[in-house]
Amino acid sequence: MLFSTIHLQISLSLLTDLLLMLENILTATDASLAKKLILYNFSEADDHFLFTHAILNESRRVRAIGFFLSSANLLVSFASCLSQPADDNSSEALLALDVVLQFALDFQLPVKHIFSAYHTNLAMLQRPDHVIAWRLHSQISNIRSLLDMTGNAHIHEIPHSWMAPATLLASYGLVHQSLNLFLFGKDLPYWIMKSFFDFGFVF
Repeated sequence: MLFSTIHLQISLSLLTDLLLMLENILTATDASLAKKLILYNFSEADDHFLFTHAILNESRRVRAIGFFLSSANLLVSFASCLSQPADDNSSEALLALDVVLQFALDFQLPVKHIFSAYHTNLAMLQRPDHVIAWRLHSQISNIRSLLDMTGNAHIHEIPHSWMAPATLLASYGLVHQSLNLFLFGKDLPYWIMKSFFDFGFVF
């Protein structure tokens, strides 16, 4: 009986260690794949890249957007976040695009590629559902217009796990509701800066 108890304790301890190791491997794989997303698929001629993500806090009726601009060498020019009241007649998925395209236009940023974790971004823009499109008509039309004015940047869908820095920026935006613009990594909260570094980005 004592032997069985000891054996069970060892097995549980080993299982815990294995699960922790697996979690570390999966986390490292996500970061490494995200890092290679640009390095292995694009060249310096494809500069620049915008990563954007929006989140909604239902209880506070606030939504926030986090986004940043990176070069093909993973050098971040700036990171930013902002928030605004929630709106039932617009989509957070589309808002993530709307904000960065307007930002690119205002500051004349030569953006060629935009990364988003929302499948609905592409679906609603390319094959809009008539029921949904009617409610979001204004938002969709504005994004198409901004795409035309900014040189028709390509929009790419990537996994949520690769969007960690932009997601953390959006979370920060929920708390700090004015527009926040970070030009240097040291200006960012430590936990956000660490996320950038973990994914291979530098400032």
